[in-house]
Amino acid sequence: MTGLEGILKRIEEEAVAVAKEELERANEEASSIMAAARVEGERIQAEIIEQAREQARGMLSRAESSSLLLERKLILDVRQRMIGDVIDKARGKLMELPDEEYFEVIIRMIKRYALSRPGKIIFSNADRQRLPADFEKAVNEALQSGGTIEISGAAGDFAGGFILAYGDVEVNCTFDALFASAMESLRDKVNAVLFRQ
Repeated sequence: MTGLEGILKRIEEEAVAVAKEELERANEEASSIMAAARVEGERIQAEIIEQAREQARGMLSRAESSSLLLERKLILDVRQRMIGDVIDKARGKLMELPDEEYFEVIIRMIKRYALSRPGKIIFSNADRQRLPADFEKAVNEALQSGGTIEISGAAGDFAGGFILAYGDVEVNCTFDALFASAMESLRDKVNAVLFRQ
């Protein structure tokens, strides 16, 4: 082997050694990058999974809140209907009282709402049909306010109760008006009886 061949061979061997070192360094660097990428990928995956879990917990919490709100609304609606039904039945029972009892209630109401001056009482057609014969006399005997009541020849357009008319002044004692004005109080009382807690 000549001197030149020896130099070339040494250069080649050194080049192969340097290439081998570079390749090993590149492989180590690639392994290190892959390991770091794997760790970063796992970290990102864990973050994404945790975010998804957090979103799922939020969605579940909102769904639970929404269903509880809906449940409360449904319960309240049912209670309100039940209370309304009880009040309507009470009004119906009042209208269905036998004549004697019905007009005893009417006389008590007149005593409560009558003014101390002459007036007229207006009944519905149905109540006019079942008026006791001596009703006007019984009312005036019961009044202690100094006023007198005369039964009007006109009929009112309402279901039950009456209207007291004193010239331009009217006292609306129809059952619809009385129940409407006392509705909140009635609802509270019926609620307390039906749904004691």
